[in-house]
Amino acid sequence: MHFHHFDCKKSISFKQIETTNHQETINYVISSIDQPTLEKIKQTVVLYIPLHQLIAPSKNRRGYQIPKPQNSFVLYRRNLCASINKTNDATNNLANNKTNNATNNFKFISKEAAKNWSKESNEVKQLYELLVDCAKQVHNIVYPYYRYKPKHKYYFKVKSSLAPHLFPKNLYT
Repeated sequence: MHFHHFDCKKSISFKQIETTNHQETINYVISSIDQPTLEKIKQTVVLYIPLHQLIAPSKNRRGYQIPKPQNSFVLYRRNLCASINKTNDATNNLANNKTNNATNNFKFISKEAAKNWSKESNEVKQLYELLVDCAKQVHNIVYPYYRYKPKHKYYFKVKSSLAPHLFPKNLYT
């Protein structure tokens, strides 16, 4: 299998792009994909959310930490989530018990994504890898000082062993 030229790995500096708007960065990265490859992505991968939204860095849920760059499975799962949400909205308007549905949907979507991902062809997986290259390029521009800092097991053990002493259960009851 051969894909046309795709150069999202070239380095882009802040001097080339003023990153006052993330959309400019995303548009620039998408424009670096050559047209035949972009058409191949559109034909092979059914995108339920726009490409610029798919490769945008995920929203920071923790507040103080920079989100990790997305991998191919995360992009696949986001796309599947949009697909399921669109079909759910169309069929039963999800107005009933939205909070419970959201937590149940997360588990359901993850399981479905894992099953579907293992059945996908290598061509689709390679196209998602190309999208990952774009997503990483956007992430590198938006968060230039990002460094992955994994927490070690001992951190969690120490934290959990200190927690009962620092926060007694009966303090707020």
